[in-house]
Amino acid sequence: MHIKSIYIERTQSWQKTVSLNLSALNISVLYGDNGCGKTVLLRLLNAVLGQEDRVLAEEKVQQIRIVYENDNRKEKEIRIICKEQAASDSSQITYDWSAFRASELFGMTSILLCPNSGNASHINVSPDFLYRYIVEMGHIEHFRTGNDAQMLCDNLSQHIKLKQSGDGKVSFESQSDFSAPVLTIDAVDMHMVEMLLLERFHLAQQAARDRVQKALFDILANACDSANMEAVDETALRMMLPANQKKLIDILERLEKNALSDKIISILKSDNQIYIAKELKNNSLLAKLIVKMSSELEQEETLVQSVNQLKDIFNAYIGPEKYIEISDDGIVIKFHSSPETHGIGHLSGGEQRLFILLTVFILEGDKRQLFLIDEPETSLNMKWKL
Repeated sequence: MHIKSIYIERTQSWQKTVSLNLSALNISVLYGDNGCGKTVLLRLLNAVLGQEDRVLAEEKVQQIRIVYENDNRKEKEIRIICKEQAASDSSQITYDWSAFRASELFGMTSILLCPNSGNASHINVSPDFLYRYIVEMGHIEHFRTGNDAQMLCDNLSQHIKLKQSGDGKVSFESQSDFSAPVLTIDAVDMHMVEMLLLERFHLAQQAARDRVQKALFDILANACDSANMEAVDETALRMMLPANQKKLIDILERLEKNALSDKIISILKSDNQIYIAKELKNNSLLAKLIVKMSSELEQEETLVQSVNQLKDIFNAYIGPEKYIEISDDGIVIKFHSSPETHGIGHLSGGEQRLFILLTVFILEGDKRQLFLIDEPETSLNMKWKL
């Protein structure tokens, strides 16, 4: 799917028409003078994908024409046309979405990250997000039925939506709902970003622990039936162990202690690879277990790698004197020349902007078919812009 061009026609006299032809490549860069309509284009494109009548009405859109190429490389065109042009209240203006809903663009996922202007975030809070919160926090027991809880979530979500329609913004003191398929983020709080990143980190850690524990039980179950025990693949063991040795030790130390895990930890902690190879060669069960656990770890590596990638890229920009470290305890700034540490709130404005960009892009970008960034260079160091 590829959007080729967008043409916007508005009722206002200034910038009555705005159009854009996108690159045939995966990345397009919009540049131009202030006030030429770059932000308007990004907001309206994202609003179309989210079918947001209010945003189109506020920009006095009369119609939008989008030309796109579907997965079969066939060019198609759709139009979204205003149905109520005489209404004085923008919240009463609606658009005809029938052509859009019948097209391949319907269901396309996107995210628009705007400059951190200090305004409150304008983010959808879905009923599902609210319901998950009620369940996870143990509040579901206060409702007579699950339907009662769902009804409250539906009504509350609608109330927030109406509230946003009235004043254009809504504030969140904690983590926002990133589950919406089409998302516009007008401002991002560093605390929210930290919570999002730590949530992903903890998910990755927990998934790795669950897989290692599963491997323990699987191998022990097979050991009960010697006929099911296959010979260990020594080549696979030599390839997997160096890359996963430290991670296995870390995960096993976090699991509930038992004689088997203690035995594995004592072997893996040795700096003598010859000793490790000899111990595992003499105990096929342990060797098979380590191969299995390493294999399970590699299946969860994608989520871990995204967090590590974020850390490595960010540290390359803010170094070499300081760096960030992400662990179960949180995200801290450390210094090579000093033992002192700081929270990420102590980063400079430009560093915070870069951290937000990287976090949202690396952790959310792969879930979106369209990733839009308005003024990505805002507050950045001149060297970083180059």
